[in-house]
Amino acid sequence: MIAKIIEDENFENEDFTSGFSEKTEFELCSFKNCKFSSADLSGFKFIECDFSDCDLSNVELGETSLQDCSFSNCKMIGLNFERCEKFNLSMRFINCNLNHSVFY
Repeated sequence: MIAKIIEDENFENEDFTSGFSEKTEFELCSFKNCKFSSADLSGFKFIECDFSDCDLSNVELGETSLQDCSFSNCKMIGLNFERCEKFNLSMRFINCNLNHSVFY
């Protein structure tokens, strides 16, 4: 269950590695040079969000919704996209490091 909705916000140089206090829906947000590595994003929603120069390595994606999201120049090592919410799953990757990630 989503507890918080954030719309049209720009996040830059933020450290989200310690996670979030509540399940959140992000809509039309941009994340630039942010750190998410090893964070648990299970149950979060990202709708039409842009990620640029972010580190999302080893992020937990259980039932995470990624709808029309774009990733550019991001480090995304070891992600299991198979665990994402399947409804409206849509992503674009530009020059990202996806080593050891699963799209099965």
